[in-house]
Amino acid sequence: MKLVWTQIKNFRSIKDSGKIYFNPNLTILAGKNESGKSNILKALECFSLDKFNKDTDFPIDYIEEEYPEVIVHYQLEEDIVIDLCDTLKINKENAHKISGVTVTRTSEFLESIEVDIFKDTLEYVIDAVGEAIKVINRELKRTFKLDINSKSSYLLSDLIEKIDSYLLTIKEFFNEEQSNKLNSIIEEVVSHLEMLNGFSDYISDKKFKATIPNFIYFSSFEDIIPDSISSNEEITPIVNRFFKVVNQNPKLLFDESNPQRRRLLSDKISAGISGDFMDYYSQDSVSLKINLDGDDLNFFVYGTDTQKPFQPRQRSQGLQWFLSFYLTLQAEMKTGSVLLIDEPGLYLHASAQEDLLGMLNNLSDKSPIVISTHSHWLMDPNRLERIRLVLKVNDQTQVENKIHKGADAYTMKPIFSAIGLGLNNDISTFGERLILVEGYSDYYYLEAMRYYFQEILGIKIKKFKIYPCLGSAQIINVLTLLVDSETEYFILLDNDKAGRQTEKKLKAECGIDENKILFTPVKSKNTSVIEDMFSQKDFSEIILDSLDTNKFDKVLVSKKFNERMHNNEITILSDETVSNFKEILDVVATPKFSHREN
Repeated sequence: MKLVWTQIKNFRSIKDSGKIYFNPNLTILAGKNESGKSNILKALECFSLDKFNKDTDFPIDYIEEEYPEVIVHYQLEEDIVIDLCDTLKINKENAHKISGVTVTRTSEFLESIEVDIFKDTLEYVIDAVGEAIKVINRELKRTFKLDINSKSSYLLSDLIEKIDSYLLTIKEFFNEEQSNKLNSIIEEVVSHLEMLNGFSDYISDKKFKATIPNFIYFSSFEDIIPDSISSNEEITPIVNRFFKVVNQNPKLLFDESNPQRRRLLSDKISAGISGDFMDYYSQDSVSLKINLDGDDLNFFVYGTDTQKPFQPRQRSQGLQWFLSFYLTLQAEMKTGSVLLIDEPGLYLHASAQEDLLGMLNNLSDKSPIVISTHSHWLMDPNRLERIRLVLKVNDQTQVENKIHKGADAYTMKPIFSAIGLGLNNDISTFGERLILVEGYSDYYYLEAMRYYFQEILGIKIKKFKIYPCLGSAQIINVLTLLVDSETEYFILLDNDKAGRQTEKKLKAECGIDENKILFTPVKSKNTSVIEDMFSQKDFSEIILDSLDTNKFDKVLVSKKFNERMHNNEITILSDETVSNFKEILDVVATPKFSHREN
C-alpha cells in the first residue's frame, strides 16, 4: 500500500484542507501552535476508527449536511492488482488503471470505495444505458430520463440495483423486433454490470479491506511506560506494545510458575529490547530490564552502573518518552499501520531530537509515518520535500504542500533554522560549507543530484548545506550574515540577465571573489537555468514523467524529482546531465571527487 493523499472536510477547525499529499516515508506537518496540525492527525485516526464524535469532532459552527468527511487515496500493491485482474477477468495490460483506490468515510453515511477502473467501467455503463434510453425516446416519442451520473454519491450496490431497474424498464417498452435494435447495447451493459457486481463482492472481502490504510495515533503526552503492572489489571496500550515488540504473550509469561524459566524469559526479553533501543538512543548508556515478582511485572532502567536499578518514573521525562515512543514505533511497524505522531520529542534535548529523527528516518522505510511538529531539529535540511505547512487563515486550518507559499515568518522559522538561517541571525548553524541558490527548485534539484552522486554513483562528496534565497536579489541580504564567519560559501546563479546583474552587484557592493560565483552551465544557448543542466531527454522522460504538464509548477516538479530520487525510483541519468552537475559539485565539494574504496 502506498499512501498518496488525503482530504479532510468539516472536521474541527478544518473546513476543507484540500489535498494533503503524503511523502512515501515520512510526512512532516509543520506549523505554529493552534494552527490545526493535531486536528489533521485526529481526523485520520477517526477515519481508521470509522467513528466521529459529535461533541469534539464536528465544527463549532456545524450546520446540517456539513458533516465531517475524510477521504484517503492510496495505491494497491502489485500482487493485489494482479489478483483483482484475475478475479474480474480484466486484461493485465490495463492493470495500471486499477491501482488507485479512494476511500471516503463520514459521520453520516457508510464508507464509499472507488477503484480507478471502477470509475471507467461505471461511466461506460451509465453512457450505454443512456444510449439505450435515447433509442427508446426516439422510437416511442417518450421523454424517459436517466437521473444518475458518474459523479453520483450512490453506494455501489445502489448503483447496480438502479442500473438493473433501467434494463428491465428498457425491455418492457419494446417488442421483440424493436428489442433487436438494442440487443448489442444491452449485452454490453450486462457484461459490464457483471463486472461491477464482481467488484462489489471483491471490495467487501476481508482481503481487500485489509489494503485500506490503518492510522494509529500516538500522543506525546500519554502512553508512558509504567513502573509495574499486575497480572489482574487491564494492560495499557504501551505495555501491549512492549509485548508485541518482544513477541510474548503476557498471560503465558504471568502463568509461568517455574522460577528458573521465569528468570530465563525475563533475561531474554531484557537483552533483546535493550540492544535494539541503544541502536537509536545515544544520549546515555541505558538498558531496560523486566523482573517477574509473583503477580507483578516490574520495569527497571539501568545506567552505566548496572547494579543500580531505577524505576522509569525516576528517570528524565525525555528518556521515559523516548523509550515509550521506541516501543510504539517498533510495535506498530509490525502491523503495517501508518503511525501518526503528535509533537514528538517535546521533552527531548536537541541532540536527542536528532536521535529521534534518525529513528524516524530508519523505521519509516518499513511503514509510513506522519508527524506534526514545530521543531527544526526534526526537519532534515536535505529533505524539505517532506514538509507540509499547516496554516490558520480566518480561524480555519489550511494545508500548503509547497513550503514556499503562504506562510508567515513564525511558521517558517523552524524551516529556516533547519536549513541554516535562524531569525536571530545565528550563523553558527550554517556549517562549514554552504552554497546559496536562487530558489527552491534549485535547492531540490541540487539535493537530488547530491544523493545521485553519493548513493547511486558511489562518489564521495564533502558535506555542505544548500540555502534557497528566494530570488537572486535576496542573496546579498543573506551574505551579510556570513561576513567574518568561518563558513566557506559559494553562490549559484542562473546564467541569464538577472543572474549577470546579480553577479555585478555581488562584486561591486560586497566585494565577492568571482571564484565563489558559479553559473548554470551554458551549452548551446546564450542563457540557462538549473533545469537546463539536465539533458533534454532526461528532463522530458524522467523529470516530467507522469506529471500533468498543463499544471506546470517548477518548484513542485523539482520537489517530486527529489522525492523520487531519494526513494530510489531513479537510478540512471545521462552522461550529459551528470557532466553538467559535476561542474558545479566539483567546485562546491572540494577536494575533487574521488571514487569510494570498495
